[in-house]
Amino acid sequence: MRRRQHVLGALWERGERERYENDPAITADTALLLDPGVYDAVRIAARTGHRAHLARLRRAVRLARLDAAAQPGQNVDAGRAAEIRQLAETITRRDGSPIPLGSLALLLADMA
Repeated sequence: MRRRQHVLGALWERGERERYENDPAITADTALLLDPGVYDAVRIAARTGHRAHLARLRRAVRLARLDAAAQPGQNVDAGRAAEIRQLAETITRRDGSPIPLGSLALLLADMA
């Protein structure tokens, strides 16, 4: 629960939480950003922080994971990894600062 609070806090504030944000690794969780529903939901949740938007994000992540499980063998190649990084750079906090990929990875991992 504490980890989730730290990660959710990273959506809205910069500061000590930046330590989560230095991991540029592309994982199955960050690959969820390629799903338009997840991308839109995380962008809105980062901007507003409203519970309804977090619930929408959780549903989008679940659906994207089900879709990914139905289509096994999709690897994230260098081109798709670059696309994921570009998408992550467009997701910003309330103050307009970008949310680094490491924080997004933790957030999406916790949206199970």
